[in-house]
Amino acid sequence: MGQALSCSDPETRVDRAISESLRKEYKSLANSALRLVLLGPGSSGKSTIYKQAKIVYKGGFTEEERSLYKQVIHANCIDAVLLMIEFLRKNKEDLMTEDLRELSKPVLLADRASELTRELGERMAGIWKHPSIQYAYEERARFQLSDNAGYFLTHVTRVTAKMYIPTEEDVIRSRFRTSGIVETQVMIEGVRFDLIDVGGQRGERRKWIHLFQTVQAVLYVAAISEYDQVCAEDNTQNRLTEALVVFQDVCKRMPQTPIVLFLNKQDLLYEKMKEKKSPLSALFPEYTGGFEVKAAIRFIEGKFLERAGQRDIYVHLTSAVDTAVMRKVFHSVRDYIIRKSLTISSLV
Repeated sequence: MGQALSCSDPETRVDRAISESLRKEYKSLANSALRLVLLGPGSSGKSTIYKQAKIVYKGGFTEEERSLYKQVIHANCIDAVLLMIEFLRKNKEDLMTEDLRELSKPVLLADRASELTRELGERMAGIWKHPSIQYAYEERARFQLSDNAGYFLTHVTRVTAKMYIPTEEDVIRSRFRTSGIVETQVMIEGVRFDLIDVGGQRGERRKWIHLFQTVQAVLYVAAISEYDQVCAEDNTQNRLTEALVVFQDVCKRMPQTPIVLFLNKQDLLYEKMKEKKSPLSALFPEYTGGFEVKAAIRFIEGKFLERAGQRDIYVHLTSAVDTAVMRKVFHSVRDYIIRKSLTISSLV
């Protein structure tokens, strides 16, 4: 029979010492906040993920906070109509029919800084249903139309009602450009995280450098549905290509910092693949998966991992507008970041 190990055996004492160190380090992590920064190009979904963290871990938005988004949502509706009208005028003037011109006149004169009236909302609902506008919407990859356009124009009579208070889904889908740095603290299963959101447009990225030495992990967000769209700041640069370039730069600048890659907007990628209008091979001729969603995702993921070199990248497929999905993602990311933090501390 084998002999039982004594508690005084050197190996047992070492194991216990390591376990005790791990417990102390974990307790230290629980008592201090880990700083996470959301990085990625503009319109990738960083701010949506930031809002989801507030919903999942801070009780969501109060009615007063949601009310503050009303004007933002109204401006999103106006911008969507104006952009589609402008697209038709520049590219399909023959579709600017007389009835559409009449319908759109009051909207073209609307003040983005003011709340929309119910009358304007009903007019915009008519514009949204117009065949010419539906054509423009189908061609949305050709101009800078926000992802939330279809959602808010479908609900435009509701969001312009007199007593309208935005829902949490409305808040999640609302869109305004992030400028500067915003930060919130969330508690995820006993561990505090400082979550930092920064603007993703080129002019905002110079502010990123100040965060590189002060964060414990990067959450890099890339919109995988934008393979057929160009950047708002540069209409010669493809959005997905831009995301790859920026990702590679972040990997080089932060060689020791754990990186979680969110391949975001999988729901919109699915829609595009289903429409079969924009082949991924137009951007990447070597891609041979056609309109098969899983093949497209594997290929795009591979492109990002190529840019990471030999680094260990934790990849998550996400749809940032889906709270249930993001709840699971946050849980998984929390465990990963804690493990990596312990590893960096040379305890694992």
